Amino acid sequence: MLMQQFVYSPDALALLSKRESDSATLPTTDVKKLIAAKTMLAGFKCARYIAMCKYDLAMHGASPPTTAEELTAMWQQLYQERVGIATHASTTGEQTHFASTWYHMAIGYDCAYYGYMWSESIALDGFERFRLGGGDDEEKEARLDAVVGKALRREILAPGARVEEGAMVRGFLGREPNDAAFLRSIGAG
Repeated sequence: MLMQQFVYSPDALALLSKRESDSATLPTTDVKKLIAAKTMLAGFKCARYIAMCKYDLAMHGASPPTTAEELTAMWQQLYQERVGIATHASTTGEQTHFASTWYHMAIGYDCAYYGYMWSESIALDGFERFRLGGGDDEEKEARLDAVVGKALRREILAPGARVEEGAMVRGFLGREPNDAAFLRSIGAG
C-alpha cells in the first residue's frame, strides 16, 4: 500500500506518464488534478469499509445469521448505520445478497478485513517519510528520494518476515506509527 502512494507523486507521475514518441509528460495542472481527485468520496469509501468490517465481524461472530434473508437484512442495517444511505437492495426491494458477492468471506480473512485500514494507515504514515524527506517544498509533495528509499529497503523490504512487523515500521519511521496521515488523507485531520 505504501508503494501505491507513488502514483500520486509528481515525480513518479512524470516518469509514468512519458510518451515514448516525444518524452512529453502530463502537464502540471493535470498532475495536480489527479492528486486532488485521490480524496474524492474518501468519506464514503471509509464509511462503506467500516460497514464491511462490521459485517465481517458479525458473520464470524458467536451467532451469525444463517439464512440469506438474515444476512441481507444485517448488511442493509449495517450499511445504513455506517454509510448513512440505504443499499440498492433496500431501496428497490431487489435482493442482491452482498455476502455471496464478497470474495473475502471465502478466502480465509475470517474477522480480519479490518486489517486493510490498519495497513493503509501504516502505509500512509510511512509514505510521509518521502513527503517530508524529499525537499522543502511548501506543499511538501512526495518526492522520489534515494535516501528514504534506501531506508525503506534496509528497514522494511530487506528483513522481510525475519523481523517483527511493528519493529520494522518503527525502525523506518524512527518513531511509533500514528494515524495522522491517514486522517489527513480522508479530510479528517
